[in-house]
Amino acid sequence: MIASCISSVQYSILINGRPRGRIKPSRGIRQGDPLSPFIFVLAMDYLSRLLNNLADKRKINGVNFSPNLNLTHILFADDILIFVEDRDDYVSNLKMILHLFESASGLNINLSKSTIFPINVPTDPAKSIADSWGISKGHLPTSYLGMPLGGKPSSSNFWDNVLQKIQKKLSSWKYSQLSKGGRITLINSTLESLPIYQIWKVNDGEDISFWLDNWNGNAPLSLVVPRLFALSTNKKGSVKDFWNPSSNDWHLHINRPLRDHEKNLWHNIKASLPTPLPNRGLPKPLWKLNSNNIFDTASVKKILSEAPVSPANFHPNLYKTLWKVEFPKKCKFFIWTLIHGCINTADRLQKRLPNWALSPNWCYMCNKSQEDINHLFIHCPYSQQLWSKAKALLKWNRTPTDVQSLVQNICSLNIRNQKGLITFNTSAILLWKIWLERNNRIFKQQGKDSQDLWEDILAQTGLFSCPFIRFLWISLLSFGESWHNNHHAFEYSARVGIEWWEVDIGWYVILFLQAIGLATDVKQPSQAHKQRLSMDKPNEGCQE
Repeated sequence: MIASCISSVQYSILINGRPRGRIKPSRGIRQGDPLSPFIFVLAMDYLSRLLNNLADKRKINGVNFSPNLNLTHILFADDILIFVEDRDDYVSNLKMILHLFESASGLNINLSKSTIFPINVPTDPAKSIADSWGISKGHLPTSYLGMPLGGKPSSSNFWDNVLQKIQKKLSSWKYSQLSKGGRITLINSTLESLPIYQIWKVNDGEDISFWLDNWNGNAPLSLVVPRLFALSTNKKGSVKDFWNPSSNDWHLHINRPLRDHEKNLWHNIKASLPTPLPNRGLPKPLWKLNSNNIFDTASVKKILSEAPVSPANFHPNLYKTLWKVEFPKKCKFFIWTLIHGCINTADRLQKRLPNWALSPNWCYMCNKSQEDINHLFIHCPYSQQLWSKAKALLKWNRTPTDVQSLVQNICSLNIRNQKGLITFNTSAILLWKIWLERNNRIFKQQGKDSQDLWEDILAQTGLFSCPFIRFLWISLLSFGESWHNNHHAFEYSARVGIEWWEVDIGWYVILFLQAIGLATDVKQPSQAHKQRLSMDKPNEGCQE
């Protein structure tokens, strides 16, 4: 039965997300196989009997909990804990039993993972035993399987390690739930809170002040050892001045001998100081991308943008436009991922991990074609309806043909210009909303028609494009008398951003909004429109 369990298993190797080949094992069992604990018990039962036999014959002695209970070993999971008194004959007998077990079972002790923990045993005998076995010597308290072992459980410090691990795990869970914008904020706050140290290349130390520069990485030595700094007769000397090449040691330029506590202090500090390298020319790295041979990030950015495989070659303003424009960070991350072609559309998922649930990989928006980036965001009939509305709104000559050309066009816009900003935001939010709509249909079985989604896009474009905020103020401020008494109010049109908005408010409110800059290009309706309104007014009653 055991042979059948082992030989009936076959393995495959994932290559580029696809299982390849069939491998039939000749020995051993799978990790996590239910048969594994039983095989371990069968093998360890022999060792357990050997240890019990030695204990019965007084050949070894473990821990005596009572006259009738002598604990020599504990088996837990795939580990064994052996307790033995620190007598040479007991240790020799234990070693003999383990060699016998190895010969009988074919199992060998992993000495690199074995440790001896002395309890109330002097250091020298414990070290001697560890050396004779070729294993390391540990000390209590320690941790075993993530839990503290040894020490005082009643002490709060005993559980510090467990608390730290729990807090670390909770922090990782919390981080995984953050949005991408939240992760950026967390990373920035963490980086800003880190202390910034200057990194010095000492060389011969001629240009570095021994006492005043932070060349040690912690703090200037004048602050670390102020007593020695006060005694020094060369407070402005360089590192080179304090280093004696002939003796290969430091000279502090102090007129009197150091006292014992001063010697100890200087000895500890000296051990952490880097050694100058006089008369030795070190290789100096040169950055060939700059004329001055000095590294800077601008040259790296230039090289990356000119790389033939870089998405930045769509347009040189890609990075600046995308990351400086004002709209949600999660939308920025989405556009960035889209530019790099890393959106998990059905065709991409099929390449990574074939799944019958996604085969054939039809588009969930139209159920007519296979889903890829260009189809989902550009060519899908659902997306085409949205782009047609965007084309009319933004006064485009034609709709985009693929994602790359779209990104190239919108990244060439001047986002400081009102129309350029609105065009960029509308296009980016439209792409983002298509992706959200696709995911809602797959995972929530919820969907909107193109008109409802277009209204959402306009609303969000209004929130994230400054000119569109004005119509929100118009709605907010038009709550007065003319809001309710429609029978004596004309409808006026205010041009806000790039859209004409019908505002059913009184003329005095329109003039006020125009005066403070919240409404522009205010015009009265045409005579035909006024006549239509006057014909409709008798049929309307006062709402108050």
